[in-house]
Amino acid sequence: MFRHGILAALAFLAGAAIAPSQAAPADSCQASSTKMSDGKDMFFRLYVPKNISTQKRYPLVMNLHGIGECGVDNKNQVNQSEIARQWMLDSVKTKYQAFVLYPQCPSSSYEWGYFNTGTAAQKGFAGLPAVAAIKVIDSLIKIYPIDTTRLYVGGLSWGGIGTEAIMMSYPDKFAAAFPCAGENKLNTVDVMTKTPFWISHGNADGTVPVAPDRQLVTAVEAAKIPIVRFVSSRNMANPTGISVDSLRKAVAGGSLYLYSEIVNGDHGSGWLEAYESPLLVPWLMSKSKVGGKTTFTWPAPGPGSATTALDKGARLTQQIPGNVSLKSGIIRWNGVSLLPSTLNVYASNGTLLLRQEIDQPDGSLASPGLAEGAYRIEIHRR
Repeated sequence: MFRHGILAALAFLAGAAIAPSQAAPADSCQASSTKMSDGKDMFFRLYVPKNISTQKRYPLVMNLHGIGECGVDNKNQVNQSEIARQWMLDSVKTKYQAFVLYPQCPSSSYEWGYFNTGTAAQKGFAGLPAVAAIKVIDSLIKIYPIDTTRLYVGGLSWGGIGTEAIMMSYPDKFAAAFPCAGENKLNTVDVMTKTPFWISHGNADGTVPVAPDRQLVTAVEAAKIPIVRFVSSRNMANPTGISVDSLRKAVAGGSLYLYSEIVNGDHGSGWLEAYESPLLVPWLMSKSKVGGKTTFTWPAPGPGSATTALDKGARLTQQIPGNVSLKSGIIRWNGVSLLPSTLNVYASNGTLLLRQEIDQPDGSLASPGLAEGAYRIEIHRR
């Protein structure tokens, strides 16, 4: 049962995840609900990866649906769009083992991000259901081995607006975001760019106009922040401004900001472009965030080791080629091929305890301030 009475106990509806082609995706998820700040119920579904271990930490992705899936049936937000398709692929489930959260906005009178309603001061920020969904994540972290440095959020249309609102309201929480066919008219570059984003939008969208997203991207470019901008037909078949190969290299090279606009794309094109892209999930999973700072790992990793005993010199799975060990208060590394890099030491709850810049493939560092215990060590390309 969730702590503090925030959420009801989760009842697993199916013994194993069921492929969408065989059953409704909702049937592969747990069902529960929470209370919004006004006392109304908000329902959600949670996909829990198989065979999770307390010795690992797993990423979590939150998907926000469109206006057509609002309600209280706790199914439409998963079943009535392609929002679940990529996360239910066997290849994705096996490699990344991500928790996937599908909250359901109770009705169109509520908003993931204040767009049609709310005061002038609320416009562009997270609405009541989004705030409640964040609290769900915080509760899940308390009972599941979720990696707090690898939380991701995305959504389509109504949910794309909500994703950009969450980026404004919670700029340090999510490692990356993928808003599709959404908008945020605030276009506050210094806040919005705290969360790496891949925005997708159809250039002929008659429901949620593309102009605010274009304005945001233009403002990011004006601030001299690198952004990969390209236009394409569906599924990046004929990108303009960047080749498919160059896009792959940009993703593998650590690009933090991408904007894809679909030629003659209607409202739905904005999310179909994203959900059909084989690059979206690896791009997301390559990002982590600690203390408000984004780090990049390639190839995008699966679950990470939760702990390493300080006094056992345990060998860790590294984020880049190289080995790290801890023994007798000394951190040692060798064989690090991508330099310069940053060595980070985290407590088991994800708190950053030590950060050290390294520019040699082999070395050691005394850490007298770290008592014997459990830590996670990562090396990231600077």
